[in-house]
Amino acid sequence: MPDDIESRKRGLEVVASLGGQLMNVKKAAAMDSDSLSTDVAKIASGITKINEVLMLNEENQVIKNDKRFADSMNAFLKKAEIEIIRIQSRESNAFTKVKELTEYFHGNLSKEEAHPFRIFTIVREFLGVLDQVCKEVGKINERTIMSTVRQFPTTVNPAVHSPFPEFSAADGNESVTES
Repeated sequence: MPDDIESRKRGLEVVASLGGQLMNVKKAAAMDSDSLSTDVAKIASGITKINEVLMLNEENQVIKNDKRFADSMNAFLKKAEIEIIRIQSRESNAFTKVKELTEYFHGNLSKEEAHPFRIFTIVREFLGVLDQVCKEVGKINERTIMSTVRQFPTTVNPAVHSPFPEFSAADGNESVTES
């Protein structure tokens, strides 16, 4: 029986830890897919605008400081363009995987097309319910263990007699004798 109780306790701990292990799912549930796409597009648009400013600057180059500025901005642009391409690729891969996951669980992807991250919201809500249930089951288990301990008291050393036998009567019907 103690092994069974310990197994249940450990199993409950494992299940209860799922919420912590899936913290990224909770964060993804808070994201808005439209704003994510819009932000990436804005960054790409900003890079294009910087490129245009540099081209205009090269056409009207008068001061040497402008040359240093242009060189530093060109170096920045090269790094930024590579990073933007990498981000767009990761965004595309992420959306593809989210769509595959949504299709797997919902079957008909067309219903969920407008809200691709909704699956994460569902999982987040499930984890909240799971966490609450684990807490309640843990409390119930603690109460069960405590009541079991009270029902079956054990003596430390059964060979040693109680110093007050009248208080430890087994059936409770024995009368207390006065001397």
